[in-house]
This record gives sequence, structure tokens and C-alpha cells, in this order.
Amino acid sequence: MEHADFIHFVRLSEYACAAQPKTYRRNVALFAALGYAWIVGCLLVAMALLAWVVPRLIQGHVRYTTLAVLVGAIGLAFDASARMGAPITRQFRSRTPLRKPLWRVAAGPAA
Repeated sequence: MEHADFIHFVRLSEYACAAQPKTYRRNVALFAALGYAWIVGCLLVAMALLAWVVPRLIQGHVRYTTLAVLVGAIGLAFDASARMGAPITRQFRSRTPLRKPLWRVAAGPAA
């Protein structure tokens, strides 16, 4: 998405908010709920994978795929809990904020 397209969508969003504020707030709340549902779903998938892998490891079925699923499940659970702002993951966040937005860093130095 180009920067001009982004500005256009922001302006359209501002007009929609001014025209029908209740509908706009409801849509924003539904979109936020969708995001949280996705994160909770990722946590549930991670917990299900852990519930399947850990007993297999305890029984002695140590194989590469079992270990790979274990690492993936732990990573998914850690990332999903970080998205929810869990206290266990707050200590791993950056202490200093970025000085430039990421889209400017990816574009290279300003001319």
C-alpha cells in the first residue's frame, strides 16, 4: 500500500466517523474483538499442541517432529501472550521506542 492510499483510507474513515459515529464505533469494536479472538484462538491452538506433545515426550517418544511441534507451540504461546500484554512477556519488550516508523526504516534513508 502506498502512502497516498493510506492517507486516502484515513480520510474516508474520518468521514465515516463524522457521518455515523455510532456505526463507526461499533465497527471498530467488532474489528478489535476479531483481533482478540484471533489471539485467543492462537493461545488455544498452542495449548492443545502442548497438551498433545508433552505426554508423548514423557512417554519417551522423542523425535525430531515432536520436538519441532514443542518448540512451535511454545513460540506460538509466547507470541500470543505477548500480544495480549501478559506480564511474563513484558520484560522482553524493548525499553527504548523506535525513533522512526518502521516503514521509513524499510524505505532507507530520507533524501
